Amino acid sequence: MAFQSNWFGHPRFAVAATGNGVIKRGERGAPVAILQYALVHLGHPLPQSTKSNGSMDGIFGSETFDGVKSFQKKTLPHETPDGKVGPKTLGEFDKRLVNVPAPELASAVWGDAPPGVPGRPQEVSLGPIQGSQQAIKQPHDMACWAACLAFWGRYCRGGRPHLAPGKIIALYGHLSASEGPKMGGMPTGGIAQIVADLATPQNVANPSDTTLRWRGFVISPFSVSRLDYDWLKANTGASKALYFGYTIGGSSHINVIGHYDFEGTPLVWAMEPWDGQFKLREIEYYQQSTSSFVVTPY
Repeated sequence: MAFQSNWFGHPRFAVAATGNGVIKRGERGAPVAILQYALVHLGHPLPQSTKSNGSMDGIFGSETFDGVKSFQKKTLPHETPDGKVGPKTLGEFDKRLVNVPAPELASAVWGDAPPGVPGRPQEVSLGPIQGSQQAIKQPHDMACWAACLAFWGRYCRGGRPHLAPGKIIALYGHLSASEGPKMGGMPTGGIAQIVADLATPQNVANPSDTTLRWRGFVISPFSVSRLDYDWLKANTGASKALYFGYTIGGSSHINVIGHYDFEGTPLVWAMEPWDGQFKLREIEYYQQSTSSFVVTPY
């Protein structure tokens, strides 16, 4: 299906348009949020799915399901409404949105990874919010490590869900002379001390309160020869991800990464602190690393 509007550039819609992977109840993320924006614009309000700032929650729950069925009843009167978004329903959305400006979220398109990565693997930006997770943007060039650590501790079983990025950044002065190469602005030895709760009094939790301790261990150095989709899938999950430091093109960086199954095609999802966005990337992006380390949750 060739879309006429500019609302459906996300690769998930290309899959749904084939009929092999319809978008349905239980799914979440940017494609669902785009459909929610479309429903609201076309006269199907979703008050429970609309956040206080006007953005959509991206969760295909009962309200979105009912909204899709209502849209289908009006636009496909000879079909039985099923609340699923496949080729016919997408086509009806598309032709009604041809001259309607798309939400910023809909502008995500596949493109080359940043310059300096051999082979230029493909990636796509998914925006700053995925489900209940909010990406964290680094406040300056040397704070990549802290933004990722805050996100990892909050959402990915890192064990410190309430420790603010600013408090983590404050550890830099205590740890900047630690052993190991710098990754994202912090020596790997400093990151190991933080995760072991050995950094400074402000980072060490009350030993009797295990809910406030970091929960991970450092593998440094980590051989990228081990990094393939099978390994990533075996070591990550829905709420479990890796704190991954790597060097490409002479520059070091840190992402939080996990496995993402895109209708049978394995990819890597990443929280990218450089721009505060979630990305889908081909694993070749990370396999080009010349050095790396990983922190994995218990």
